[in-house]
Amino acid sequence: MRNTNSRHYGRNESPISTLSSDIAAIRRDIASILGAGASHMSDKARETVSRLGDEARHVAEQAREQYDAAHETLSEVTAKRPVTTIVVSMAAGIVVGKLMGMALRGSRSR
Repeated sequence: MRNTNSRHYGRNESPISTLSSDIAAIRRDIASILGAGASHMSDKARETVSRLGDEARHVAEQAREQYDAAHETLSEVTAKRPVTTIVVSMAAGIVVGKLMGMALRGSRSR
């Protein structure tokens, strides 16, 4: 099995395409493992592995579609209201900063 922990993904590669690549790699790994003992494996088990691979591919496709739709919506909103986007981003940054400051102060007092 290959080590995927040390893989570095390109900046333009989406998490969904990374997920799809990883699922394909897992499927290949399972197929190679199963190939070694295929003579002892029942047809039902092979069908189950195949079905699971198909379901994983379907889930990855759905996730990609949802990601694309969310990205499209966000792009449209930011294009229509750039000032609102900036104000909301600044407010969110302030809130996160305050929460992090409170968390850091709380961890120092322990």
